[in-house]
Amino acid sequence: MPSAPPRPCPGKGGRCGRLVKGGGLCARCRQERQQRQDEERPSAAARGYGGRWPAYARSWLQQYPWCGQRQDGRMHAQHSVCVQLGQRVRATCVDHIRSIADGGSVFDPANHQSLCTSCNVRKG
Repeated sequence: MPSAPPRPCPGKGGRCGRLVKGGGLCARCRQERQQRQDEERPSAAARGYGGRWPAYARSWLQQYPWCGQRQDGRMHAQHSVCVQLGQRVRATCVDHIRSIADGGSVFDPANHQSLCTSCNVRKG
C-alpha cells in the first residue's frame, strides 16, 4: 500500500519547510515548541504543588478512576466532555475544580475531579 508523500513542516509560521512523513511538525520545531511552553509555564512547586502531590494524585485516581468523577463518586458533566457524551473514559489526572490561582485549595478533596488528558486540556 503506497504511503502519503512527506509534507512541509508548518513550524515557524510555515517557514520551516522541512519535509515530514505524515505531516505535522518536524522534530526540531516540536522540540522548540516544547521548550517555549516549558519556559512560559511556572514550575509545579511555583504553582502550589508540593512534594506530596504525586502520591496524593495517584491515590485519588485509584479511588476515582473515571473522567468526570468527583469526591461524591458521581459523574459530573460540567468539565467532562466524556460524561456529556455518555462515554466512560479512564482519567489520567486530578484537576482542581477551582484553580489554585483563583483561591482553590490544593489538597481539598471537594475541589478535585478526575479528568482524562483531553478534557483537562480543554478545560484549560
